[in-house]
Amino acid sequence: MLSPLEMKWDFCGGWAIDLFLNRITRSHKDVDVAILRRDQRLLFAFLCQQGWTLEQAVDGKLHPFQENEFLTLPVHTIWCRKTDYRPDFLEVLLNESDQDQFVFRRDSRIQCLLSETFCARTFGLSDPCTRDRFTLQVERAVLSRE
Repeated sequence: MLSPLEMKWDFCGGWAIDLFLNRITRSHKDVDVAILRRDQRLLFAFLCQQGWTLEQAVDGKLHPFQENEFLTLPVHTIWCRKTDYRPDFLEVLLNESDQDQFVFRRDSRIQCLLSETFCARTFGLSDPCTRDRFTLQVERAVLSRE
């Protein structure tokens, strides 16, 4: 779904663990995706064009996402829903960066190279066939719980 976008992104949360283990460990209600904060407009415009509804998750409450809004800290989670798509719920986590460095949002002293942060490529997901096979696994697992 996100492969057409020219930006860094990766699975995170439960699906990232399953990807690392190369097996599905449990049922998942959503797919978590990590992106760099600087790329949010590209992703959000793409999702809106595809008919997704976006909401900001702030302090345990959901707030409408405003078109062309650039989200800053403390906002770091966007809930995306599309009832006629599987999976129908996507959680986007905004991550901080400084040039070629990933910066941990809770403690900016913790940094590492972006090339070492988005590691799904280590598991072969940069190859479209591998990424499509994993996406198919995600979709099958989501559909099987319905």
